[in-house]
Amino acid sequence: MGLERPARKWFEKILVLVIVLVVGFLVGSNVYYQQKSGKQRTMFYQLQILRNSVNLFKVIKQRSPNDLRELASSVYKFPGEDLTRRFIENAPLNEKGEVVDPFGGKYYFDNVTGWIRSSTTGYEFW
Repeated sequence: MGLERPARKWFEKILVLVIVLVVGFLVGSNVYYQQKSGKQRTMFYQLQILRNSVNLFKVIKQRSPNDLRELASSVYKFPGEDLTRRFIENAPLNEKGEVVDPFGGKYYFDNVTGWIRSSTTGYEFW
């Protein structure tokens, strides 16, 4: 009887450790996938905003922007308004001034087709 108690305590400690590790892994993986899902949603909406901004630029300026830097820095006014607006408000820029996606990859702009895509692997064709 005296020997069963220490062996049982050892088993209980290992069992608790395994349960804590499994729960920690499940919580950690859930947090990771929630963050990834949030970045994916953000990228989806950013692409919509960028593509709509390109279309607005084309309508107002009667040409395509040369690149995303021009789109991010250009302003416009509607007739009869004094308010100056940007084509992209609060554009996510990196230290080089390039428009970047939530994963940190650069957005590429094809000024012939007006299409914007991400450089992040797995999201090039969104």
